[in-house]
Amino acid sequence: MKYFFTASLILLSTLAHSQLALPFTKCYPANWTYYYFAYHAKPQLSSETLVVQANQALSGLSNNINGFITARFMVNCQGERGEYEMLEMDNAYQKTKFEQVITNKVLGYVKSINIWQKGISKFDSQAQDYQAFITFKFDNGKITEIIP
Repeated sequence: MKYFFTASLILLSTLAHSQLALPFTKCYPANWTYYYFAYHAKPQLSSETLVVQANQALSGLSNNINGFITARFMVNCQGERGEYEMLEMDNAYQKTKFEQVITNKVLGYVKSINIWQKGISKFDSQAQDYQAFITFKFDNGKITEIIP
């Protein structure tokens, strides 16, 4: 009986820990979703404030970074984020590939900021899943603009 009780506690502990790291899931698993502006889910900070914060968080990047890095992701009806995709372009808007360490730092920063609201439908006032994106414009290693 003692062993059964100990094994049960270990199993429950394992389940509790695994539930903390559940994979991202959409609330409405449709094949299509709208972008954030369809649901009044505008970021809660201005682009100017984000530029200052991002330059502080991403300081020390190479001075030869020029172009755009966009993080596109989903926000589910509970406000959780996932399904990240990184897109990279040069200043001529041509697809390019930056060093992986740079892209990883930008992705880490995007995951660390919590500026995305729940998307609320204009039609039925229900929380919805939506796609969001944030684009960083780099000039000589510094972020000069963030869109949106």
